[in-house]
Amino acid sequence: MNIKLVYKFIGRVMAVEALAMLLPFMLAIYDKSGDAHGFIISIGLLGMLCLPGFFIKEDRSDFYAKEGIAIVGISWIVLSFFGGLPYYFSGRFGGLLNSFFESVSGFTTTGITILYDLESVSRAINLWRHISLFFGGMGVLVFTLALLPKAKGSVSHIMRAESPGPVLSRLAPKLSDTSKLLYIIYIGLTVMLLIASYIAGMSVFDALCHSLSTIATGGFSTLNAGLCHYQNSGMEWVYIFSMLISAVNFTLIFNLLRGETGLILKDEEFKLYIGVIVFSAIMVIADLTIHNLYNIGDALRSGVFHVVSIVSTTGLVTQDINLWPEFSKTIMVVLMFFGGCMGSTAGGIKMIRMLIMFKIFSREVSKVIHPREVKSLKISGKIANESMVNSVKGYFIIYMFLFMALMLAVSVDSLSFESNFSAIAASLNNVGITFGQLNGLGSMNSYSGFSKVVLCIAMLMGRLEIFPILLLISPSFWRKINI
Repeated sequence: MNIKLVYKFIGRVMAVEALAMLLPFMLAIYDKSGDAHGFIISIGLLGMLCLPGFFIKEDRSDFYAKEGIAIVGISWIVLSFFGGLPYYFSGRFGGLLNSFFESVSGFTTTGITILYDLESVSRAINLWRHISLFFGGMGVLVFTLALLPKAKGSVSHIMRAESPGPVLSRLAPKLSDTSKLLYIIYIGLTVMLLIASYIAGMSVFDALCHSLSTIATGGFSTLNAGLCHYQNSGMEWVYIFSMLISAVNFTLIFNLLRGETGLILKDEEFKLYIGVIVFSAIMVIADLTIHNLYNIGDALRSGVFHVVSIVSTTGLVTQDINLWPEFSKTIMVVLMFFGGCMGSTAGGIKMIRMLIMFKIFSREVSKVIHPREVKSLKISGKIANESMVNSVKGYFIIYMFLFMALMLAVSVDSLSFESNFSAIAASLNNVGITFGQLNGLGSMNSYSGFSKVVLCIAMLMGRLEIFPILLLISPSFWRKINI
């Protein structure tokens, strides 16, 4: 493995994190909140560790998939650790592990918080929580590559390991240009939501934080009551649309901006995404209305909001859905596994994998009826590569075994089955909504330190789609073989 090159890239990522901390650091000084020292210590440590990487001359500039996976896996652990230091120095998070947990939850866009009172922390800390979501949503390494257009080596290994979905989508011939275009779309959506939120009645600070959180499909808030604080139905519809579009493949958004509307209508993953939302929302709205929990208007708004929130893996809530009927809650739990589209900021298994598995199931059933039939699997009118189909099968198998192992690990804390199941589902799918005993702010403190570490691993694996973290802990990965 090209250790020097790996360190050089990780050093650049640490430099980006240090620069990102400057804004909350300046806000802490302006507000005189007392949290400036935590940021300056963190920035100083990051600076000292990343500086040597800018002067290292690597033996070779090319690298293999192994280096790409190592860069991504190690970078996210390093980012999360140093990203948690301002929380630790603030003294409001209850120790280093809790601070690391909050940081992992932010960078992975899971959105579960360890805090009991969001409004008790300073604006600087709250801003850093939401900045971590913003960078984690599209990917810190993707941002780094956008700043390094002359980066040598096969950087596709880095983007493939960090970008969500089984296929790496290119918007331009050069990956550095693709990274720039992705961030232009990403920032553009964030700015539009910020403006809309302010017009709808949010303060500038709350509008900024909630916009960073929502477009990243993260779900953090600056308010204990979240969007419920505003009691504004118009604002809720603004956020429904924002969550909906944030979980769409950014390649489709790019093509739509270029006037190629036909592509989005032909895309089977997008049609499945919309179909799942519409079908689930109808079921939930009907269930809420039948049980007389809401009138038809409120049931419509609340049902659509929470279905979109969970499918997009944003995790924002406007109601206590733990009080919903069991049928609606079950739908919510099932939707946690679907996730958004590939090439978006959403978590979950992804709609494209669900689509491929549905088609595999259909093909296998057809083979039973017609054993000699040779049927190609098509996605959006194009024949799917069998290697991709096999990778999706493998992903599902690994995902199921991993889910069971993580579930078994956290069960040692003797919380209810519903709580443990929802905790792993929320962490591994980066959703952020939990049920049972884990309802409410600070509920994750019900778990022991061991279980919090397990949940951190689950969140990282969910964001990086298992393999980068799994390979890092595999002894064979570190053998001197170029892959």
